[in-house]
Amino acid sequence: GIARYMPELDHVFSGESELTFAQFLRDPAAFAGQKIIAGSPNNAVNDLPANDYSEFFRQFAQWLPASSQVEQLEIPYESSRGCWWGQKHHCTFCGLNGQGMGFREKSADKVFQEVMALRGQTKRILMADNIMPRSFFTTLLPQLAHAKSGLSLFYEQKANIDLEKVMLLKQAGVDFIQPGIEALHSDLLRLMKKGVSAKQNLALLRYCRAVYIHVNWNLLYGFPGEQEA
Repeated sequence: GIARYMPELDHVFSGESELTFAQFLRDPAAFAGQKIIAGSPNNAVNDLPANDYSEFFRQFAQWLPASSQVEQLEIPYESSRGCWWGQKHHCTFCGLNGQGMGFREKSADKVFQEVMALRGQTKRILMADNIMPRSFFTTLLPQLAHAKSGLSLFYEQKANIDLEKVMLLKQAGVDFIQPGIEALHSDLLRLMKKGVSAKQNLALLRYCRAVYIHVNWNLLYGFPGEQEA
C-alpha cells in the first residue's frame, strides 16, 4: 500500500528488516529496481544491538524543556518476537505476525542488563512483545524483583496466570499488563481459541486488583457461531 500510494519513495522495507536494511546500506546498487524489499523473520534476536535513546532525550530536553517531566515518558523495548501460544493455537481474530508465529526470545540476562541500563533515562518501559516469554517467570522477573529496579514495566500476558505469578509480576515492577481477556463467557472464548475460561479471566482481574496492577483489556464480539444471549 505504501509503495502504491507514495511513488516518490524509492524503496519500501517490508517485514523484519534489520538484515535487509543493513545489506542495502552496504550495497544499494544490489537492490536496484526493487521497490519493495522484503525481510524474513530474524532468528538471532539475541544479537540485536541495545536500544539507544540518547538522541531522543537530548532533543526532548532541548525542544520541550517546559513539558511534563521526562521521567513520565514511556520508551519501548522488545524482549521477544512472535507468539508462543499462537504457534500452537492461533487465536481466530489475530492479525499479528503476518510472516509467521515463530516465537523467538532474548536471553533473560541480556534483557535485564539492557532495561537496567535504560533507568538513567526513564523508569517507564513499554515491552513491545506480543506476549511475555513464559521462561521469564523463572528468570527475568526474579532478577528484577531481587534488584529492586524501581522500573515500571508494561507486558502483554496470557490470562491464565495464577496469583503467585501475578504477585511476582508486581514485585518485578510490572505495574501494567494487557492480558487476552477478550470475553467473559467460556463458549465465546472457545470460538476464539483463547485457551482460557471465563473463570480464569475473572480470577486474573481479581488478582490484579488485589496487588494494584493496572489491566488493559477489551471485549470482542461478532464471531461466527456466537449466540446473541
